[in-house]
Amino acid sequence: MTDFGTEYTYKTVSRQFFLENRGRKPMKLMWVRQNKVDRKKKQGDNTASAIKAADSTALMKRTGSILGENAKEEEQFVFSVVPEQITLGPKMGIMIEFRAFSHHIGQISETWECQALIGADRKPKPGKTSTITANFITPSLEFNSPDLKFKYEWEKGVPAQPKVQMLSLKNTGPLKTTLGLKIEPPFSCSVETLTLEKDAQDTVRVEFDPSSKQDRVSDTINGKLTISHEGHPHKDIVSLSGQVCFPNL
Repeated sequence: MTDFGTEYTYKTVSRQFFLENRGRKPMKLMWVRQNKVDRKKKQGDNTASAIKAADSTALMKRTGSILGENAKEEEQFVFSVVPEQITLGPKMGIMIEFRAFSHHIGQISETWECQALIGADRKPKPGKTSTITANFITPSLEFNSPDLKFKYEWEKGVPAQPKVQMLSLKNTGPLKTTLGLKIEPPFSCSVETLTLEKDAQDTVRVEFDPSSKQDRVSDTINGKLTISHEGHPHKDIVSLSGQVCFPNL
């Protein structure tokens, strides 16, 4: 068995091993998939399915133009072997690579068989059978608050100062993730990138600048902090609201 363990969806991962022909005759090796993918869904896979239409575009870019029924057939396969066919002379060897890529979450397995044509054989002989498996997940973050609210009250003769909130982010998944934080004025963030190891937590400073409100009319300005994960389409959103209060005269 080849177990990739836990990996992110939308990421190609690989495992390598060395294969050698120790016989006296040339050998043609062929890796053949023996079954359809065994997909065990977890809670949350319905959410992943809901965005499947958008995800298929990324899959087509990765694999080339795939249309109709061929696309459905291609999407279900997660693992591949490189090279799938190779001829080895006596005492020759080669590195074989198992690759995995999935846009579905959950435990997925496939069975592959290595078949061999030895010397002048016309019919391949079954050889080593290997089950390839992996558990695919989506990045997961936890926040001290799902939204941040700021409030500024105007005072005569007192310059407007930025209002500050601290946002804690915790990586609740088993894999490291590198974050990109995007925000637009009048809100700002103390960092643009952040890497969190498994179970790690960090805090960022988020500010709201009320001085951008020049008309002296009370209002609430809404925004968002968009948190992306490097190499993955999943995004987390923290809602922002800045209330500016002027006296009613």
